[in-house]
Amino acid sequence: KLYPETISPRPLMLETFETMRTACASPQVEWRWNVPERLPWMQIDPARFKQILLNLLSNAEKFTDSGHIELGCAVEPPNLHLWVEDTGPGIVEELQARIFEPFVTSGISHRGEEGIGLGLAITRRFVALHKGSMRLDSNPGRGSTFHVYLPLPNLSGKTIALPEGAQRVLLVVSSRNPLSPVVEEMAARQELRVLRVSTGMDLTSALRDVHPVALAWDMLTAGQADWALLEELQRFPSVAQSPFILFAQDELAQRGADPSGLTGVVSKPYDSRSFKEIVQSMHPGYGTEPILIVEDHLKECEALVQVVSETFPESPIRCFHDGKEAVDWLINHTPSLILLDLMLPGKSGFEVLDFVRSHPAIAQKPVVVVSGKKLTPEEIERLDYNRVSYQVKQVLSRVEFAAVLQRAGEPGLPQVTSVAVKRAIGYIHNHYGESFSRQELARAIGVSESYLSHIFHEEMGLPLWEFLTRYRILEAQRMLLTSSLPVRQIAAEVGFEDAAYFSRAFQRVVGQSPREFRQSGLNSLP
Repeated sequence: KLYPETISPRPLMLETFETMRTACASPQVEWRWNVPERLPWMQIDPARFKQILLNLLSNAEKFTDSGHIELGCAVEPPNLHLWVEDTGPGIVEELQARIFEPFVTSGISHRGEEGIGLGLAITRRFVALHKGSMRLDSNPGRGSTFHVYLPLPNLSGKTIALPEGAQRVLLVVSSRNPLSPVVEEMAARQELRVLRVSTGMDLTSALRDVHPVALAWDMLTAGQADWALLEELQRFPSVAQSPFILFAQDELAQRGADPSGLTGVVSKPYDSRSFKEIVQSMHPGYGTEPILIVEDHLKECEALVQVVSETFPESPIRCFHDGKEAVDWLINHTPSLILLDLMLPGKSGFEVLDFVRSHPAIAQKPVVVVSGKKLTPEEIERLDYNRVSYQVKQVLSRVEFAAVLQRAGEPGLPQVTSVAVKRAIGYIHNHYGESFSRQELARAIGVSESYLSHIFHEEMGLPLWEFLTRYRILEAQRMLLTSSLPVRQIAAEVGFEDAAYFSRAFQRVVGQSPREFRQSGLNSLP
């Protein structure tokens, strides 16, 4: 039984590839990664998809003593095509038709009767469950290539074979110039003619005789008008039933994360929503549902309103300074996004969050907790909900925080992974004044160092160590204004071993030296 999720397959591919590459004992084998920087979202079972890759890569490693093993991938409508190529001894022709049967031996005499086993039979079954297909290219003495074809999703919710009359036309949702590079490259490689559709176009006339091979959309270039255009395109069966190539905004390459050596924290819940519903849920509202801000500090509330209004100019905003008042409003209203402080009168932010997640109409709405409170381990667990991210006040710039809000409507990290990020923040809250390594922090959270770096950047919008630096400087700012301690001592108190480096980092983040900041802050006091 499959438990499909709507995800980008690239992180899982890279994780599996790195696992096999680092475990390979032969220095004579070169491991080649031939996967584009960005791949479209797919509806796949992460555990089964990973098993497909592991089976193919481990099979290649078993039979390859020298040369190379390559994991490759390309978008080839109507499928995502991935392959594993090796320079092993190959498979004799008479066995190729039976190679996916259980316990068929390889036919390689110098390996004796070493069998293929159940791996390929299981792999073919997992591919078939995804409504995909497999084939083998192999020449004895020249290696083998196993090809996997997984169908791209579409907006109709059904897997439909590409009609015979489909033209080599790629329909692109794009009202901006220039054309997205990832879409342009894919169209050129597949020799597809690009037909761009934009607002104001007579779609009925433009699409009357068009049976596109696929519909493509790059959300990195998407504007508000493109969302409305996508809604309109879904009325046309030839479009809704075509493969939908969706490049979303959360690719590793776009976040600058170091993805090597990822360890698996894979979410398990089954998401029964259609791909169309998933795509719609990625937009934090269509200009009708208000964005709710719950913040009792007037100046900070005004700052949040300004950022939200600039980020979502078409969305109404509703503000409350009291947690109970916010809950009373939520009983009868549905926001598209909630920004929530934790320290509130009436009801705390934790109580507001508990209500949101227990109220069916708003239980899945994204929540961004924005607080300066130092979290205890117990409080971190109280934030362990799906689609709840946590941001520390005054750490992100306005531009960085706006980017976090834009991503809040997308399917983010799995809940079990997101709470690991929150635990990392809690660790920093309690140990920022100490000297510790990335490895020590990762060990305390219970994940690998590289994986923590990746998921932290994914959720927080900042590299882990940059967040730590800014948090230490935030604490230093407080101490500079509330104590008479020397700058050098304050630097040591907040975890900087080198006072000169502290001053340089402070200047970079704050725009003033520590002494200038202290003096200007004291002069502004009444």
